[in-house]
Amino acid sequence: MEIDAVVAWVDGNDPAFIKKREKYTENKDDLKRDDIAGPLRFTEAGEIEFCIESILVFAPFVRTIHIITDGQEPPLERIYEKYPGSRERIRIRDHKEIFAGYERYMPVFNSLGIETMMWRLPGLAERFIYFNDDFFLAAPVKESDFFGPDGESIGYFRNYLPLFIKLLRALKPKHDGHKTFGFKDSMLNASVYTYSRRMPLISHTPHALRVSRLKAIYEEMPELIDINLRHRFRDPEQFNPQVLYYIKSPVTQCDFKSKILFMKPKLGREGYLERKLRESEDMPGLIFGCMNSYEQTTAEEKRMFREWFDRRLSLSQKS
Repeated sequence: MEIDAVVAWVDGNDPAFIKKREKYTENKDDLKRDDIAGPLRFTEAGEIEFCIESILVFAPFVRTIHIITDGQEPPLERIYEKYPGSRERIRIRDHKEIFAGYERYMPVFNSLGIETMMWRLPGLAERFIYFNDDFFLAAPVKESDFFGPDGESIGYFRNYLPLFIKLLRALKPKHDGHKTFGFKDSMLNASVYTYSRRMPLISHTPHALRVSRLKAIYEEMPELIDINLRHRFRDPEQFNPQVLYYIKSPVTQCDFKSKILFMKPKLGREGYLERKLRESEDMPGLIFGCMNSYEQTTAEEKRMFREWFDRRLSLSQKS
């Protein structure tokens, strides 16, 4: 089967992007909130290199890697030089392509809106794998890690009762006078809007999706497109499109716990990254990774992670 990869990427350090973000922020206080429009939501620190390189090395079955941007060019020269022929497999795609017919909602500054529309990319394979730019593969993978023999998606999530997540939300402490809009909140909204008795709790893993399934979902519930697109920045009303997909589509469920190494370094967390990388030695089933907040690592931690990542790449030669 033909399988593509889709990666959402933004260079938040670009002065033109910063100017545009400030122009469209109605509440300037939101520029200080990293759950809404703060700079950490958009900071680019080179994570996309790890994402793209891991797909090229560990998922050779991927036909095309589509990188969705807002008129920007990701820094991939090192990738193009290191992997001859990779330029032909990578396509830089603009927001205008996925928002064709929905231009009134542009520009968009949140991944939930982009994820809602990414399946509309012209030429996208029926089956595709979605990556945030800070996701990467940590070992060789096969088509069967993402799609079953029947061609339907394999999803990495756990099912929770929506009531349990609502309770956690109610107990969440306020920060600067408000409750932040977090990862689980967008998942809960997908469950609420579909009146589902379960809430698929996802992790920071790639997601295997089908174009025709997504098209059918939004044709059945077109109001959901407006919910996610009418907010240029993150908003507590929005939902997670991948969780919506897992609720509304036939999906084989797999647990993600033993398969992902999630890292969220912060300045001042001495020894954290070294400890997390050491954990991987006791994870024989590790295939996914996420380096969240890579911009907060020190130069020494970046070197440490690069060495670890290069050792992981060598697994492809042994498989």
